[in-house]
Amino acid sequence: MHSAHWHLLLNHVPVLGIWFALAWMLAALILRNAVMVRSSWVALIVCALAAIPVYLTGEPAEEIVEHLPGVSKAILEQHEDIAQIAFFAMEVLGGLALGALAVSWRNEKWLRPLAVTSLLITTLCGAVLGYTAYLGGEIRHSEIRPNAPSVTLPALRSQRYAPSRGT
Repeated sequence: MHSAHWHLLLNHVPVLGIWFALAWMLAALILRNAVMVRSSWVALIVCALAAIPVYLTGEPAEEIVEHLPGVSKAILEQHEDIAQIAFFAMEVLGGLALGALAVSWRNEKWLRPLAVTSLLITTLCGAVLGYTAYLGGEIRHSEIRPNAPSVTLPALRSQRYAPSRGT
């Protein structure tokens, strides 16, 4: 496997993991469960650690796909620009989660305010990661690009996958 494989494989961990951690933390706040809050911080730390190889394999993956047919240099650059912001945001969030975990173990009264703050920051970071993933998807999935031609049902029926008549 080369860097493009690793990039595509690993990018799902922080992109999906952050939303799992967010839902887990929200449930923890509703249930007032300290163990769940702390485990959501651990999940955010794991997501931040997983973002490191995702970011590091991004440039080598670009080198592999940039000359393939249908790949837009503009889309690659846009993805790369937002990926830098997403990586920075994810690492900051991971550091904050680590700090919140340490503080909450020393002083239980900080657990809820830190969890609420984490929830808000995680939501923002999740949005940036989601947008980064969307732009990454546009690189090889032209059907999700804003200027993609729409396909109508009659057009689909005329293709070879339509059932044949009379046989």
